[in-house]
Amino acid sequence: AGRVQSVALRLVVELEDEIQAFIPETYYDFKLVCSRVEFDYVKKHKDLIKLEEANKIRTEAIAPYVVRSIDKRVRTSKPKVAYITSTLQQDANNILRYSANKTMRVAQQLYEGIQINGDITGLITYMRTDSTRLSNEFLYPARDFIKKRYGEEYLGFYNQKQSDNAQDAHEAIRPTDIKLTPEVVESSLDKDQFRLYKMIYERTLEALMADAKYDVTKVTVSSNNHDFEAEQVIQTFKGFTIVKDDNKDKILPQYEINQELTNAKLKEEEKQTEPPTRYSEATLIKKLEQLGIGRPSTYAHIISTLRQRDYVRTEKRRFIPTELGMRTSKALTEYFSKIINYEYTSRLETVLDDIADGKKDRTETLNSFYKHFMPIYQYADKNMKVIPNERTGTMCPQCGNPLEYKFSSYGKFIGCSNFPKCKYTENIEEEIAKNKSSKKQMK
Repeated sequence: AGRVQSVALRLVVELEDEIQAFIPETYYDFKLVCSRVEFDYVKKHKDLIKLEEANKIRTEAIAPYVVRSIDKRVRTSKPKVAYITSTLQQDANNILRYSANKTMRVAQQLYEGIQINGDITGLITYMRTDSTRLSNEFLYPARDFIKKRYGEEYLGFYNQKQSDNAQDAHEAIRPTDIKLTPEVVESSLDKDQFRLYKMIYERTLEALMADAKYDVTKVTVSSNNHDFEAEQVIQTFKGFTIVKDDNKDKILPQYEINQELTNAKLKEEEKQTEPPTRYSEATLIKKLEQLGIGRPSTYAHIISTLRQRDYVRTEKRRFIPTELGMRTSKALTEYFSKIINYEYTSRLETVLDDIADGKKDRTETLNSFYKHFMPIYQYADKNMKVIPNERTGTMCPQCGNPLEYKFSSYGKFIGCSNFPKCKYTENIEEEIAKNKSSKKQMK
């Protein structure tokens, strides 16, 4: 079990424990519906609306419904900074449905170069980075490009603030040449390459552009000291959103103060609280990043290892720990709680960075680590019980002993329980094929 991989597995297992222990609660949601406009009920607290309060709202929030206030303000929306490895993997997973491994594989192809007009051209900068920095070599021509294509008013200020844990060895993931638009290179790329390049290109361009601006009008309707609100949002300046140009205004009818909404009706919905959502690749990477665990080069490998060792399975693009994963994580947490914890792993990342930067001595650091680690390891080695392998329900064709599921560095396989006297093994795929064959014979 790896240092970071064990912590990632612990996150998945602890979340699953929360989900299994979750008990749903009934609560109520109220809206005021008037001519297809829905006004949300304004709660007087942060808690859920339970039955007693719901009965009170039903009784008191009745006609007449009167417009109490109309408030107007300006809202701005800022573009996100250019991609780093973790945010690229998150967006590729959420938007393109690429795994972290696939994202890095395709990004590697774009980085190493694609044949364009007879020449091999690298289309993006190095894709393993935790820096949002953009070089002046890129910034100046990119700003000129924006000015010519969209106008000077679309130029923004790029915030190059780094996170505390950033190594800043490489700049952000960006196009190597702003003039190589997705349209220019599309014919030279396959579908996967084009979709990822387009996402990187647009994110970089947006990052250098001005804020989008909106006029927001909030209308509050009241009934017996119960308030309902709806917002009108109209974009007044596209700013960075002009790149994708996918904005949709939300427009309300014209209202006046003290206007009575004669055709308004109270809409009530009984709901159940939902358990926490399991991690996807994107949310697991985001959580690791928030905890300061892992580095740009490790995220894809961490997830790949969890799958390869059969510690997790994927259902509807979400991670569910296997029985092996649950038992492994709980054993590690029981015996190595001082090592397999979030704060320690995060601190160790910083220490390793300091060694790489020459700020700490490698030998001293390792000696200090092993001084604390060895007593923990020796205690676990003496007291940790071996987890028995799961039996397949079939017998070994060579010696007649039960077959069982086993695990190696290459993943799950089937082997004889009489190992090492009997070294019979078979792949999981072979077992599936045998089962299918048996079913066909039964038919």
